[in-house]
Amino acid sequence: MSDEIREWTALAKTAKTRARIRRWAYLSRVCLPVAVVGFVGTLLMIGVTIVYIASAVDHVVELWWAWSVALGIMIAGFGVWMLAGTNLIAARYADAWTSVGTVVDVVEIEDRDPEAGPVYEVTILAELSEANLRRVMPSNDALQLGQSIRFRHNTFEAENLDDVLFDGLVTDESTG
Repeated sequence: MSDEIREWTALAKTAKTRARIRRWAYLSRVCLPVAVVGFVGTLLMIGVTIVYIASAVDHVVELWWAWSVALGIMIAGFGVWMLAGTNLIAARYADAWTSVGTVVDVVEIEDRDPEAGPVYEVTILAELSEANLRRVMPSNDALQLGQSIRFRHNTFEAENLDDVLFDGLVTDESTG
């Protein structure tokens, strides 16, 4: 178990949440290599098919089962890996506190893919009775300075900048 997973399980308040974190972290760690094996198998099947076609072998159709296995392993591996990553994030913040903070800084990240949309680094400040929290999170939307947002966090450490999960915008109709 990595140090990061140990830290997440230490922050979890219940045994059920700790088990969920360990389970999804394990699946995430195992399924990516499985998906890579499926991808390599698919590449090998492309090469084998080209060789079969180039050598005028009439039995190219018989490769369907190998194609099916390689593609199935790759799709299943990547699918479960993506599902595990999403559920791992949810498990990390399952027992977290929800707070409302104010956007105090929005900076566009320059070091990104130029074909992708803009990415912003948003700094949030929440003044709570336990502590004043400052958190930094990525966002695809340019949030406005002074805008109220709801976020989840596992600690009340003031400068634990990465301990944040966006939980929605606070509007006039919603409550914090």
